[in-house]
Amino acid sequence: EVQIEIRKLNSTGIGIDFTEIKRKLAAILPDHTLLNDVYDFNPSAENLSRRFFQELKKEFPVSAVTVWESEDASATYSENN
Repeated sequence: EVQIEIRKLNSTGIGIDFTEIKRKLAAILPDHTLLNDVYDFNPSAENLSRRFFQELKKEFPVSAVTVWESEDASATYSENN
């Protein structure tokens, strides 16, 4: 779950096209792969949310990233206090 913070909308009322965010997420999050085999760190929800935040921040004004482990368990990383 990615939270983007924007300050301006374009003429059609869109801040950032979600397909661009999805494209970047697809590039940094492998599908149907054992995460322990992909990352050189413990792929806990906390570590994953931080890594995804750092990667997305390179291209988007991301304010928070949440990784869900189940319907009622998640971890959110943000640089805001």
